[in-house]
Amino acid sequence: MENYQFLTLVGMLAGGFAWMIAWLRSIDHRLNDLETRVSVLEARMGFIERLLEMFGAPINKPRSDP
Repeated sequence: MENYQFLTLVGMLAGGFAWMIAWLRSIDHRLNDLETRVSVLEARMGFIERLLEMFGAPINKPRSDP
């Protein structure tokens, strides 16, 4: 793979993660209820776990969802 292809791929991934973090932070600023904060945190952790599973990282937590 050429250098520019690799740099483009890394830039796109970094841009996507930056957009996701900015979007989640905007949600956090609008939320004040404790229950809603917990559900947002659970959603974030679930998303991160799915990313780690996709990249092949071992996760020792039993799955609770179908």
